[in-house]
Amino acid sequence: MSIFAHSHSSQSEPGSNWQLLPEHLRNVASLARSNAVGTRDAESSLSDSAWMAGLLHDLGKYRPEFQQMLRGLNVQRERTYHKQAGAAKAYDFQDVCVSFAIAGHHGGLPNKTDVESAILSRNGRDVAAQVWSAACRDLPELRSLLPSRPQSMDALTADLQTRFIFSCLVDADWTDTAAHERHASGLPPEPPPAQFQPRMWLEHLLKWLDTKASLCRETHVRNARRDVLNACLDTAGHSIGTFSLSVPTGGGKTLASLAFALKHAAVHGLRRIIYVAPYLTILEQNENAIRTALGLDNETDSLFAHHSPSDPGSLQGMKADQTDSVTRRAENWDAPLIVTTNVQFFESLFSNRPSRCRKVQNIARSVIILDECQSLPPDLVAPTCGMLRQLATEWTTTIVLCTATQPAFSHEQLPPAEQLKATEIIPKSKELFRRLKRVKLIWPDT
Repeated sequence: MSIFAHSHSSQSEPGSNWQLLPEHLRNVASLARSNAVGTRDAESSLSDSAWMAGLLHDLGKYRPEFQQMLRGLNVQRERTYHKQAGAAKAYDFQDVCVSFAIAGHHGGLPNKTDVESAILSRNGRDVAAQVWSAACRDLPELRSLLPSRPQSMDALTADLQTRFIFSCLVDADWTDTAAHERHASGLPPEPPPAQFQPRMWLEHLLKWLDTKASLCRETHVRNARRDVLNACLDTAGHSIGTFSLSVPTGGGKTLASLAFALKHAAVHGLRRIIYVAPYLTILEQNENAIRTALGLDNETDSLFAHHSPSDPGSLQGMKADQTDSVTRRAENWDAPLIVTTNVQFFESLFSNRPSRCRKVQNIARSVIILDECQSLPPDLVAPTCGMLRQLATEWTTTIVLCTATQPAFSHEQLPPAEQLKATEIIPKSKELFRRLKRVKLIWPDT
């Protein structure tokens, strides 16, 4: 009897529109590994873990009761649970991060107690043992899975590693399921993501800035903006890490930071730029400025704006396939330029929900511009800085802290693991705050 992963609404009985389970597990394993490779400069143990997660994530679907349920038979619901078996098998292979990821791929990342309960439940190890022989007959590569060497990681590192594996798995699972559904429904495949073209866009941006500078009548402002831009371009060749861009209002930091990001991404082979701002007024204004400076119209797939007015739930009047495309991009951020809010960005990094975390693997190997970074909530500085530090030091990601008033993210009262030390882009000799001073306060004598 054929074993299936998914049925299809067009057929009440198994047929060509039903996806075979071995096919789904192989596809997800391959996609998850590809996602993991994309987060690093080269192959790493993460890709092996992502591959294991893909092969094991739906292991419990080999259970006879699940196959009966697909065929419309009335089966006791808990007898169709399928994620626990794969989580148990990954745990026995000593890859705890994979076990968490599999246990969370429906419903969200669990805590340790819930994972242990899932493994020890009758849907966990018992089902894994029951179906293992049948699964290995269909998927001989399962026999090549070996116990991993438990890596020595602190709690923060293990948490983020788990999130990346979870993200790789969820994106792969949803991508393959959607691809099969489109094929079964007679729809064309999703178009590939737009290509990241940092060198071409940088050239366009610099020409735009030259034109803009020629229209500026205030010589001191024009010269200050030129110095900011040149400092960004000069620093862009530095190693991946954390940078600060301290520029007063009127100094052109938004487009200068974009120039830094484009050149830096080109030099280091990074995959995308993520521009993050706290307020919609700033975000929409700067989104328009970025589009204009790069010559991108509102219909382009190269720039994706993800904030509350553009969230899939707020889109009215769109065709179903258009809504599906927007929803997918909102979940996985597979565009080369992302413009988003602090809330969207940090909720994705700290959430446990599959739809939020799906994009995490696409945050790695990016340039992240945090505009008006002084607005980050003071009571969340420690976890925020800890997360950003890990992205910069362990996940080939560059952070740019943009503001006129840099917060004390490296304050000695923060634990060392949660301090964020940045290299300032603008030399002190430029004296930007004096040159761009707009207001002089005079206190009356009383």
